Amino acid sequence: MLTYKEEIRVQRWFAEAEVSLLETGVFGSALDELAAFLSDQPADELHRRRLEQLRPLDGFDADQIRTSSYVKQWGFGGIQVFVTSGGMRIYQIQIRSFPNHDTACYYLDIDEPTLIDIGSGLPSTGEDWEDRIKVMGRVFRVFSSETQLRHLIISHGHVDHYGYLPQLIQVARPQIYCHELDSRVLEQYDERIVMAGRTLRNYLDESGLDQDKVDSAIELFMGGKNFFSNVPVDVRLQHGSVIPGGGRVIHTPGH
Repeated sequence: MLTYKEEIRVQRWFAEAEVSLLETGVFGSALDELAAFLSDQPADELHRRRLEQLRPLDGFDADQIRTSSYVKQWGFGGIQVFVTSGGMRIYQIQIRSFPNHDTACYYLDIDEPTLIDIGSGLPSTGEDWEDRIKVMGRVFRVFSSETQLRHLIISHGHVDHYGYLPQLIQVARPQIYCHELDSRVLEQYDERIVMAGRTLRNYLDESGLDQDKVDSAIELFMGGKNFFSNVPVDVRLQHGSVIPGGGRVIHTPGH
């Protein structure tokens, strides 16, 4: 059984190989790395079976990829499609927020393009969105440009779910939704970070930690916090609120 980090790596190789096929007509080095990594797995292991179904797509163009049984079973380029009992198509989009952590974002295939979550603001997020939007447009024929986005729902106030917002609103300005208790995380981010830093410093000082170690811990905590800037929330959600597509908010405090 693969560890969490190994699973992320395997999914990354699949996505890279599939995107390479779409753009160049060949899988590229990612497929070789994937095959080598999986070589000691049993032949009937899930990823081994997926790999064997991917290989025959060698040389396929976008139209051939779109209609393949592979896409229907496994998705493509970091994207999987699910259909609700009511017939709505939901696209799960894997976005690399941190080196060993992906964020699952969701595109709702409704009249007004809607996303749930958007990933962190690290460069890998922007790189992944560039690739995923190409796949969405060419393979799935939906959401071919960020400028089409009309609604963005932030599920909760962790940076891997909202951090890409400042980059997004440079090219598009969707209506932004967030629960009322997390809205201040987006709107008053700079103040929140300062206050959290002070609280952490007080805690470490009272713990008796050496001052140089306290300073190092605060520097580590604050590192990278300046890549996000305050973003206004247009709609404050509550338990029971209705979001685009007809879904209802279920408030589950915690993560």
